[in-house]
Amino acid sequence: MNLDRNNINADFHSLVFIIIINWNGYNDTNECINSILKISYPNYEILLVDNGSDKNEYEKVISLKSKATLIRSEKNLGFSGGNNLGIKYALDCGADYLLLLNNDTIVEPNFLNPLLKVFEEEINVGIVAPQINYFNEPKKIWSAGGKIS
Repeated sequence: MNLDRNNINADFHSLVFIIIINWNGYNDTNECINSILKISYPNYEILLVDNGSDKNEYEKVISLKSKATLIRSEKNLGFSGGNNLGIKYALDCGADYLLLLNNDTIVEPNFLNPLLKVFEEEINVGIVAPQINYFNEPKKIWSAGGKIS
């Protein structure tokens, strides 16, 4: 990544690649992408990695090409392999930040700004995670983060 974090200011608009892995999950993936399209952060790319979905499912996923860059793996590389495929593509395209997002996720319109602000304020931080709430109980917290040493 080529971002000089010493020169970030509150108005920065670094390029964020949002990487989503799909495996036979068109409905969830479509809903996830539609929520991303409503975010307030202006400089992002949605990268959809289809991880070996069956032919009928993949034909539906192709319809998302107008909303996201689509990469297809002919075989299921697993979660980490699919993400690694997307990460390599994003870095080759000059991504400043990478966001790995599960395809069954719905995001709030302003979710990305506070995550990026952490990098602006904390020079020693290398990874951040948002609060995650249950889909069917949006006020109930599933995860509020953690600490990795």
